[in-house]
Amino acid sequence: MRRAKRSGLVYLQISPETGSERVMSWIDKRMRVDSVLDTVRNAKSAGLSVAAAFVVGFPVETWGDLVDTFRLTARLARTGLDEAVVSLFQPLPGSPSFNELRARDEVALTDAFYRSLFVADITMDASHNPTMSGYELR
Repeated sequence: MRRAKRSGLVYLQISPETGSERVMSWIDKRMRVDSVLDTVRNAKSAGLSVAAAFVVGFPVETWGDLVDTFRLTARLARTGLDEAVVSLFQPLPGSPSFNELRARDEVALTDAFYRSLFVADITMDASHNPTMSGYELR
């Protein structure tokens, strides 16, 4: 991180997406919570600004997984994280989760679906999680 800082890097964004090891495995994230914490610590010690991106509402996510994400964001804040971004899960065409949801007829390829890929509307109550409503996620 120090070499990256010396080369001109001033801002690092990481995307753990979740604080749940189980959900990380489902999305094939190939990182662990401890490595996320280590990355932020190292970046902050090198003098970088650091942001982290999270997603809530994965189809396999439970309320316990969501609590794990909240815990990770709190730990990252104590580590010095400068910014956190939270988005609602959206199945992106070509992704394994999109293909799985399409196979179960849970995603309709309508104009509204394609529009939802480009417009962030926090008033939408969309959810692809069987136990969490869009209202609850919002």
